[in-house]
Amino acid sequence: MSSQSGNPARKWVFGAVAVVVLVAAFMVSRQLMLTSPKAERRAPERRARLVEVVEVKPGPQRAWVSAYGQVEASQQVSLSAQVSGVVTDISDAFVPGQRVEKGTLLVQLDDRDYRVALDSAESSLSSAQASLAQEQGSQAVARGDFDLLGLDVDEAEKSLMLRQPQLRAAQATVAAARASVARAKLDLERTRIRSPFDALILSREVGVGAQVAGPATVLGELAKASPYWVTLLVPVESLQWIDVPDSESDTGAKVQIHDVSQAQSVMWTGEVIQLLDAVEEQGRRARLLVEVNDISSEQGNSLLIGSYVEALIEGRELQDVFKLDPAWLQEESVWVVRDERLKLVPLNVLHRSTDAVLARGALNTGERIVSSRLSSGVDGMKVRLPEASQPTLPERGPDPDRSKQP
Repeated sequence: MSSQSGNPARKWVFGAVAVVVLVAAFMVSRQLMLTSPKAERRAPERRARLVEVVEVKPGPQRAWVSAYGQVEASQQVSLSAQVSGVVTDISDAFVPGQRVEKGTLLVQLDDRDYRVALDSAESSLSSAQASLAQEQGSQAVARGDFDLLGLDVDEAEKSLMLRQPQLRAAQATVAAARASVARAKLDLERTRIRSPFDALILSREVGVGAQVAGPATVLGELAKASPYWVTLLVPVESLQWIDVPDSESDTGAKVQIHDVSQAQSVMWTGEVIQLLDAVEEQGRRARLLVEVNDISSEQGNSLLIGSYVEALIEGRELQDVFKLDPAWLQEESVWVVRDERLKLVPLNVLHRSTDAVLARGALNTGERIVSSRLSSGVDGMKVRLPEASQPTLPERGPDPDRSKQP
């Protein structure tokens, strides 16, 4: 009986203990929640945008105009003979690609017929001179007889009596014979075809044994060895910077020429000699004629006819202008950093080339121009500079007016 009556009491004790434990756990957890630290929401820190700058100063700058063109010979001729004949000999120098001096013998024609013609002409001259001498003797006799007789006649009769017509005829025969000799000598000399100037042999069209029919037969093609010409195409607006000679005494703009087909950077020097009247049809660009010595490079390399070249034309010098990289420009303006903030400054672009822009504008000496790519800049936006570009700060504190060295 006692064991059965004690069981309910023990159950109540266990239940009370469980309730106390639960209440205590609840109170402890509640206290922990009430006393735990709370996280605060903070706005994200905004840092100024990092940009790179370059310090620029105004000064004298020369405008350079780039252009392209093709090398051509200043003179190019088709070599031919002035007389007919068979080719008997060809000079070893008459080879395509060979350079020859003026007067170099290139082709020899069979000259036997022309030597015979010269001998015949000289014989005719000797005969005419003998006839003239005889006539001069006859005239002396006639004058003596005329003086002895003392005849009073008019001038026409006197001329006949003194054999003046016969003398003039004999003199004319001698003159014609001399001309025939000169013609025969000239034809004989023309059987030897020589280079008309210092030339580059472009082609040879005949061989030994070929029949040459005078000027109708082309013996080869020759180009004047120096100077060469290059026709450059430049924008019309760039002509204002280029010196073009108005007369033979004037000096044109200097030109640096580079053959784009040659791997090594070899430069030739030339000079602008003429502005051609007509513009190019496709690009509507002006055409400048440049004269260049084909061996004017420091290395002594030769230009090749037909080469495609790049040229830099030396333009006029501009004073107090800023030289800028084209990548720094935003159309006709540049971003500058003033008081650690961006400022868009408009420019007056005077000359633009592939690697430089010459401009004036509201820029100060030592102005810091943004050189890094800035796609979304806003006027007045705060920026920061790389550590290497930051100005050195004095110990007394920051000095916002101190300029920096990029």
